[in-house]
Amino acid sequence: MYNGIALYGTESIAPSLAIEIGISFFNLFNINISSAGYSKYLENGDHETIIIPLSMLKNKIKKGEKLSFRIYSENKNNVPWLASFGYSTNEFGGFHHIDMQCPIQDKKNILGFIRDFLSKIDFSYGIVYTFDEITNAYFYSSGGNLLTKFTNESPSAFKKETLRCLRGSESYKGSMLRMVYPINILNRKHLQLNVFGESLDKWMLSNEFNGKLEKINDKLWVWIVDEDHMDDLNNYCGKAGILISWKPQIKKTAPKLP
Repeated sequence: MYNGIALYGTESIAPSLAIEIGISFFNLFNINISSAGYSKYLENGDHETIIIPLSMLKNKIKKGEKLSFRIYSENKNNVPWLASFGYSTNEFGGFHHIDMQCPIQDKKNILGFIRDFLSKIDFSYGIVYTFDEITNAYFYSSGGNLLTKFTNESPSAFKKETLRCLRGSESYKGSMLRMVYPINILNRKHLQLNVFGESLDKWMLSNEFNGKLEKINDKLWVWIVDEDHMDDLNNYCGKAGILISWKPQIKKTAPKLP
């Protein structure tokens, strides 16, 4: 199993700060960094990833180069990698976000990383989730490969929110949540979302079943949810109209005999 961490609305995070957070991510979970890479345009308008040592990536960023980059931990026993940290901008057909994947960690350690490191950077929204394969944890962060975590999750709705060519509204920055996850990082606008007549934060605090809410800085809160309650909470919030990717389950009816 692998953890995935995705941060959205990261436009104000400079590459120099992002690489510090990335190195801290590997250090905290005692994972070695083997290499790094950055995206480069080709003559035909396409792009490729150039693999370089971490020291070279640091130098490029120190010189002021604005890069989309990734840091890797690779070994022969884990394909394509054991862990990675990616910093993406709106170049190369992408959108502003940060994604991280690593072998599954204790929930307390993930929360410690959020409190000690992610609370010090500026972003709009974050989620923590798990997948059996690290490639799925990677693609899910950006809404790629039509992956879903939940029965009532649309495989394409989130991706549409991020695509500039489709004028994606980026509603995850404040007016909606993607889905409900074991760990959710929310901003003040999220907390004011309407859940059947009351604000999301008041609804959360009204019942222990709805999870715990913890303030981590002046702009962000962590909503921690029991994994046993995930389906119920997703269905409730989905019916309230605050989830981007939720879709009602279609009831299949038996065909009538002539």
